[in-house]
Amino acid sequence: NDINQSLTADTEVIFNAGQTALLEVSLSQGGQVLWTRNRNYVSELNDLRYEILSNGSLLIKNLNLNDNAIYSCIQNGQFVGKKIRLQIKGKF
Repeated sequence: NDINQSLTADTEVIFNAGQTALLEVSLSQGGQVLWTRNRNYVSELNDLRYEILSNGSLLIKNLNLNDNAIYSCIQNGQFVGKKIRLQIKGKF
């Protein structure tokens, strides 16, 4: 689903291709946690490299050019934390 959110990032993080990214966020107790990549739910990407951990963090394995995006966390329908822009560098 496309979510109505601004595509401006609060933070930019640079990784090399092939690395693993861990996007962390401070969450309140309980509730459903979702992550978006450029307004689309990560859970709908059908990409096994993406995993939402039990603490709400987003783990992305084996980064590649397709992971260049802005990521946001949603808990109980509200955006939480900062919007993070991942920039992937290296050979693809």
